[in-house]
Amino acid sequence: MSDMNPFRSGFVVKIVLAAGVLGFVAWRVDYNAVAFAYVQASPVWIAFALLLLPLNIALQYAKWLTLVDHYRPGVSSKAVLASLGVGFSAGLITPSRLGELAGRALSIPDTDRAALLGLSAVDKAATLFVTLAVGVPTIAYAGFVHGETPGAFFALPVVLAGVLAISLVLVFLLVPGAYRWLLDKFPIPKKFRDRYERLFAAMNDVPRSVLVRLFQLSALFYVTFTLQFVLVARAFEQVDPITTVVVVICIMFAKSLVPQVTFGELGIREGAAVFFFTMFGYQASTGFNSALVIFAINVLLPAVAGLMFTRRLNLVRTTAP
Repeated sequence: MSDMNPFRSGFVVKIVLAAGVLGFVAWRVDYNAVAFAYVQASPVWIAFALLLLPLNIALQYAKWLTLVDHYRPGVSSKAVLASLGVGFSAGLITPSRLGELAGRALSIPDTDRAALLGLSAVDKAATLFVTLAVGVPTIAYAGFVHGETPGAFFALPVVLAGVLAISLVLVFLLVPGAYRWLLDKFPIPKKFRDRYERLFAAMNDVPRSVLVRLFQLSALFYVTFTLQFVLVARAFEQVDPITTVVVVICIMFAKSLVPQVTFGELGIREGAAVFFFTMFGYQASTGFNSALVIFAINVLLPAVAGLMFTRRLNLVRTTAP
């Protein structure tokens, strides 16, 4: 029997890990509680969250179009939308959704893939910055003010890690030539060095005005996602909206600092949701089920829809390898 393709092997491993982690979290919550919560859930609130999906995608499209149009003015809006769709699908099966960056870079014809990869990284960095900037003070409140003593011990290193991450993101977004230090410090093979040069150059060539608009759109995207999560949580339990916003911010902050190695980040998101929902006095099943529904709405549905664009990968021709 021939050996399994490495990509397929990795894909299978991610699915197995996701199933294992998700199953473990569900077991800790109690399978019966999870199932009962779904039976008792109010579909109206989930429908409201689903209705926000087009706005969620529109904001991601606007962010990506802002960057690509700066790099290549007059780019086809259809090409940008297609690359976004391919990114959704590729991101589902790769750790930390890194495949989303490559998927976007491969899907716009007659452009430099390395430069597009750098712009994709800028897009993700802007979202990460908003997540961390909002999350640091919120997780500090959750750990030091709301939580018990163990929560404070948990919050301190997490807050410090968040501050460090924010600093790194800002350095590479706002300090021209910061990538040069990275290229000089790490031994990059000569045949790949030119590609890294173009990648980091594209990142550092983004004007401040474009970055400001990107941060604004990222903030709106973050608000939309948070509102979706609150609506879904309301479907499973009579939650307080303000408290639930704090919970969701904590979940997204913690998830952003944890390496994502499972299929679609399944299990990681749900585990964080269970932890923070119970920390604020809500049912563990509410956190688990809400996170799973959010995955289906915001990750799975766009990834499935993006499959219609993946055939473009075979047609793309770029000006640089």
